[in-house]
Amino acid sequence: MVLLVLFFIVHVLMVVLAGPINELRSMITGWYRTSPGTPRQEGDRP
Repeated sequence: MVLLVLFFIVHVLMVVLAGPINELRSMITGWYRTSPGTPRQEGDRP
């Protein structure tokens, strides 16, 4: 049980550090922004 909780905490932390909005977008649409300041045509990747 402890390993499962640790697994969950580590993965939630990774999502928060990577940017929750970008991570949510990539889970829903399959696209993610490589860096926040890039134009849409250059920054979005499948």
